[in-house]
Amino acid sequence: ALYKTVWEIKQKKILDMAAGRGPYIDQSQSLNIHMTNCTNAKLSSMHFYGWKLGLKTGQ
Repeated sequence: ALYKTVWEIKQKKILDMAAGRGPYIDQSQSLNIHMTNCTNAKLSSMHFYGWKLGLKTGQ
């Protein structure tokens, strides 16, 4: 396949890329996190990871 599907991309990489482009965005950006077998612990971990990266909207 030419492009990866959402399930083939590591979601932490999505957050890393959002943090990388954040300084160049003057208002806000929107992004979605896709997780299989999501638990409260996994979701909380992703939120804290985004927060530690300094995402403006707290993800």
